[in-house]
Amino acid sequence: MHEPVAPEDLARVIVVGTSGSGKTAFARQLANALGSVHIELDALYWNRGWQPKPESEFLHLVEAATSTPQWVVDGNYQVARNVLWPRATAIIWLNLGFITVFGRVLLRSLRRGALGEPLYSGNRESLSRSFLSSESILLWVVR
Repeated sequence: MHEPVAPEDLARVIVVGTSGSGKTAFARQLANALGSVHIELDALYWNRGWQPKPESEFLHLVEAATSTPQWVVDGNYQVARNVLWPRATAIIWLNLGFITVFGRVLLRSLRRGALGEPLYSGNRESLSRSFLSSESILLWVVR
């Protein structure tokens, strides 16, 4: 039998998993349920034109965003682990099967590409980037 989780155990939570595992959706719902701030690392990482921010700037943004006593972060940026993981009270790893993850990413890419949904720093996924590019998120999931 599992013991109940104490609220203080969920003061600073990191949600990790592969692309398409539901990190952002889960983290957003958890933050809402806990009354915490939700921090999406992708939003801190990307500049316009899908250019990553310099590492020092990204880490500064991560530190600033997590300076409060309670937060839920989602993302898998290894460079941010030394900043986040020692301060976390819980790490939740979403580990779904390949078919589920690939299916989610495929549908998400189709939706975002067709609708032109704005993402981080105004970036948009395109159908050509999703299906015809070496930077395809679909290839990322397969790798």
